Amino acid sequence: MELNNIEKLIEKYFAGNTTLRQEEILHQYFTTQKVPNHLQCYQYLFGYYKVKRQEVFEKPVKIPNKSKMPYYKWLSVAAMLIFVLGVYIISQKPAKTNKAQLLADYQTTQQALQLISKNLNKGTYAMAQLQEFDIAKNKVFKNNKK
Repeated sequence: MELNNIEKLIEKYFAGNTTLRQEEILHQYFTTQKVPNHLQCYQYLFGYYKVKRQEVFEKPVKIPNKSKMPYYKWLSVAAMLIFVLGVYIISQKPAKTNKAQLLADYQTTQQALQLISKNLNKGTYAMAQLQEFDIAKNKVFKNNKK
């Protein structure tokens, strides 16, 4: 193939105006023939493409599970029901109660609130991990755009 024709095809290739057939001609020229010195940099480029076409990705892809948001929704509903039930039970008690009963009710309420706090802290921890993931994701995509 004429050197002049190859140089024109290279210009069209980098302008993005070549057809698939013309690109195949370039690939064949640079991978099968001895190339002049001023075009050897393109020989490395097309040789790289030839090697990478034969490469196969063998690592299995893991698809992440859906978020556990429904679990947290049910947790918040259960916490609200416990709270409402506690308020209802306290409001139904007669005004005359002894100190021992008040102390028992106080401890029961305290235990219920500790349970709610424990479960809400789990959600806070999960949200912190999610924020770290978002920060890392934003760094990666910002680096890819530049």
